[in-house]
Amino acid sequence: MKKSTSWSLQKKPSTQNPSPPAKTLSQLKNLKKELSLLLVAKVTGGPPNYKLSIIKVVSLSIAQVLTVISQTQKLDLRVAYKKKKYLPLDLRPSHPPSPHQTPGIFED
Repeated sequence: MKKSTSWSLQKKPSTQNPSPPAKTLSQLKNLKKELSLLLVAKVTGGPPNYKLSIIKVVSLSIAQVLTVISQTQKLDLRVAYKKKKYLPLDLRPSHPPSPHQTPGIFED
């Protein structure tokens, strides 16, 4: 039976309801401020090691918020460029490499 951790129970960033950009940016600012305070407390030799586990959780939360921000920006750009003649390179669909470009069985 699989253990359920708090990280596996969280929603993925793509399935979350998009919150207003101002709220997301303020949340990011608060998380960064909290992380900097935790890192300073770690260096100055503050209370015991419970701070180390909090640092990991906060940094993962920052990564999740940044992922949500980048996904919403990319989605907005896709909508803006939908009927344009040319698409930026990062919005074009990615294709797998053609068979002659992939290494074969006997190549190292």
